[in-house]
Amino acid sequence: MKALIKGACFLFVVLMIPVSVIAQTAVTGKVIDQKGETVIGATVKIKGKKTGAMTDLAGVFHLQLSVGDTMLCTSVGFQSRQVIFKKESDLTIRLEDDNKTLGEVLVVGYKTQAKQEITGSVTSIKMDKITETQAAESFESLLQGRVAGVNIQLNSGEPGASPAIIIRGLAAVSRDDASAISEPLYVVDGIPIISKTSSEFSITSTNVLADLNPSDIEDVVVLKDASAAAIYGSRAANGVILITTKKGKVGKPQVNLNIRTGVNFVPQLQDVAGGNKERAQVTRLYNLYAPFGTFMPAMYTDVTNPFYSNSSDWQGYLYNTSVTQDYSGSIRGAGDFGQYSISLGYMDNKGILFNTGFKRYSTMTSTTFKALNNKLIINNTLAVSRTDQNRNPGSLNTNYSTLQPLPDNPTVKGAEVYQQGSESNLNDRVRFSTDATLNIIKDLSYKASLSFEYLRTMQDSSTTSRRTLRTKNRSGVGENRNLLFQNTITYAPSFGDGHKLSVLVGQSAEKLESKITNVGSVREAPTLSQTVLWPKGGSIGSSNYTANTLMSYFSRVDYSYKEKYLFGASIRTDGSSKFGTANRWGIFPSVSAGWNFSKEKALANLSWLSSGKIRGSYGLSG
Repeated sequence: MKALIKGACFLFVVLMIPVSVIAQTAVTGKVIDQKGETVIGATVKIKGKKTGAMTDLAGVFHLQLSVGDTMLCTSVGFQSRQVIFKKESDLTIRLEDDNKTLGEVLVVGYKTQAKQEITGSVTSIKMDKITETQAAESFESLLQGRVAGVNIQLNSGEPGASPAIIIRGLAAVSRDDASAISEPLYVVDGIPIISKTSSEFSITSTNVLADLNPSDIEDVVVLKDASAAAIYGSRAANGVILITTKKGKVGKPQVNLNIRTGVNFVPQLQDVAGGNKERAQVTRLYNLYAPFGTFMPAMYTDVTNPFYSNSSDWQGYLYNTSVTQDYSGSIRGAGDFGQYSISLGYMDNKGILFNTGFKRYSTMTSTTFKALNNKLIINNTLAVSRTDQNRNPGSLNTNYSTLQPLPDNPTVKGAEVYQQGSESNLNDRVRFSTDATLNIIKDLSYKASLSFEYLRTMQDSSTTSRRTLRTKNRSGVGENRNLLFQNTITYAPSFGDGHKLSVLVGQSAEKLESKITNVGSVREAPTLSQTVLWPKGGSIGSSNYTANTLMSYFSRVDYSYKEKYLFGASIRTDGSSKFGTANRWGIFPSVSAGWNFSKEKALANLSWLSSGKIRGSYGLSG
């Protein structure tokens, strides 16, 4: 009996072994689009399992599947699709185009608007995918090559240097003293911000916008033509860049921690002669040109002296491979009460050139509260940041030997030629804004906002001439304050069969203050004629205070019919205290129209046409 039981158990185990094998089936499938064309690089995963596959150049994938498995197929530009595997299933998965981007809502100036209804020239960039793979000191450099009609020039490789941004060509008739090209207007969460220090104060081209952590930015919208930018009036001559920061989203709190590390490599340097090779080359040149009297014997004597001209790798002393570190963390969430967002950031970019580098410390807090059955919405934002930039302004006289080491000067300690100067730039910025939106009745709302911004810039510069021992020291402190109050009323009804109207009327009052203090000294070596051997020199100093106000009134109207026929118009008038009473006010109108011809019935079913729009516009700005 026992033998019979053992045999039955053994038979049961043997019969159960192939069950798992039979349950798994090797399957070959294919992914196509609406047109029947293969989709390359689509991902097919089995829900609840870690297995998956990717389609090849023929759109084919291979998986081990069990009956009842749910496959999730995703691909960029297509809607995700779930398919349940059955024995009789045709494993050809058809994906549909993802047209969500057409329904995207963008910030376009004092309001939001559906992307497909915009009649001006506007480009939107989502920052999440960019910042996931790139670490950058400022968001402007991340936009390089991503926006048509926008030229971003990185004129300097120094850490923290300010790039030049040109939107659809130059719009200024004169150059600015602080930057080679006039900048566009930057607007963060609806508030224009201070984008540069005053020209009287700038020692170096530090980028004060680098204090805005790219990881805190949700998206960037560029208003490129006059009709899109005219709503910002006199300051929109060079275009407008709208920045929206990240806010909390409905659901569980999201905790994010990003650590990015990069390596900055030294570029290919020029091969130079040193030591015996340099002395042999100089001797040959001397013998060639000495008969004509075109060579300097003093330089020849120094270069051929091994004490002055050895085989040291001076380029290696100046340039070194450096590391960039970028850390950012945040916690964001939302609920029925509102939403919240708290973020911290730290970046350290050590330059490849001696005595250069850039550091940023930043924090941002934003909250949203809802009251009166969501009729009242209050937003608050506080951002605090500090950036610290170091640079080496020193240069070498080209008359010296290419790699000639200079002995220490006993008069000036450590008077090496490449350590004769240093410059540092320290920027502290505090930005606070609050706004309240009251939904008075259906389709009618009122919004009031108040913002304050404080920017303090401290710059130090020190240079010493080895030849004359003349030393220049300069320090400066600049303070900029910006107080802004805005009011807008919006009426946005929908009526009839597909008619949509939006009317906005607003007013803003702004006061900007700038205070600059510069102090410095010049010290020179004594001359033989001086009775008392004490360095001569003097002190220099200056201060400046400016204050101006800007009063503005603006309005815009947008209309669409069945999202096919579009019309928009705006007008703004600015009054600035910078000008005399006879020329104080300026008027900046715009008008635009568009036709979404892809929504016409005759074209709606064309498989090769996903979206098509014709638009035209006219406007004045700046």
